[in-house]
Amino acid sequence: TMKKVEVGGQAVIEGVMIRSPKSFAVVCRRANGALVIKEDAWQPIWGRLRFLRWPLLRGAIVLLESLWNGMSALNFAAEQQQLPIGPEPGSTSGGADSPRTPRSLGAAAAAPKQESPLAKAGLIAMSIAFGLALFVGAPHLLAWLLGTVLGCDATSFWFHAADGAIKIGILVGYLWAISFLPDIRRVFEYHGAEHKAIYTYEKGLELKNAECCAAAPP
Repeated sequence: TMKKVEVGGQAVIEGVMIRSPKSFAVVCRRANGALVIKEDAWQPIWGRLRFLRWPLLRGAIVLLESLWNGMSALNFAAEQQQLPIGPEPGSTSGGADSPRTPRSLGAAAAAPKQESPLAKAGLIAMSIAFGLALFVGAPHLLAWLLGTVLGCDATSFWFHAADGAIKIGILVGYLWAISFLPDIRRVFEYHGAEHKAIYTYEKGLELKNAECCAAAPP
């Protein structure tokens, strides 16, 4: 029996990205209800430097790889939403113009824009900085201010308990607040779809044919 390929994924705008160890595919729904697929190789960061795969190092590298390739998937999905509405679902697609042109399940295929590695790296750096400031720096600062009032220093159990409670509160509050944004709520829905698709694959069940759903957005 062949071993199943391990897969993961993430939600994108109006779709999902599913990845294997060496490749990934993005499928997203255009404004006219049709589906477009992009297939690409999974780009490893510093793949030839084997020492970066050692314990204590590989976790951070895997995170950066996920951010790097995940950003490509998000950019592709966003570009598809901005393109003019093409043929109705079920029409033939001219998706063979170039190797980078995504194949289509009904939407008018369009080659994605060339991404600037520098711009993508800058966006990832800003995202990491924002996350550290909001979920690490802000809780620690608030815990320190609370500790100065209550007389607890950074070595106290209560300081770290307050720090952890504030982190949880900020995370839950952040997720609750952004869930009111229609686009983010939609991404949350596709995040659930991504988990269901991977569960179906891991259990050896049959996925529903995507083409039969192209004409009727959920």
